[in-house]
Amino acid sequence: MAYRHLEELQREWPERRATIERRVRDFRHVGLGTDRELFAELAYCLFTPGTSAQRGDEAVRDLAANGLLWNGSRDPIAAFLHRRVRFHNHKAARLVAVRERFLGGKESLGAWLRATPRAPTLRA
Repeated sequence: MAYRHLEELQREWPERRATIERRVRDFRHVGLGTDRELFAELAYCLFTPGTSAQRGDEAVRDLAANGLLWNGSRDPIAAFLHRRVRFHNHKAARLVAVRERFLGGKESLGAWLRATPRAPTLRA
């Protein structure tokens, strides 16, 4: 498979290497966060299908800043997500359902993730 921008990537690698490696380390430690931190990451994962990574990240940050991420019900979240992410009604409903399960005291998101087999294990 030929990459169209391979030369550009190779040229930029030396100056971007430290930043990229730091972000990779950050992602390896995501699963060690608090349930609230993990929930914010999960919200990002819920928002980005069909939406750019940047818009999904902005939606999570803005929802957290105004408290809707932690306390909002489906309709206010959906209204907030409108024109920010695709399928805002479905994503708002899923966000609230996941929040009720993992932040409502029923189950710990971190504990659930640690108990879930890793993807390589599932593929074996």
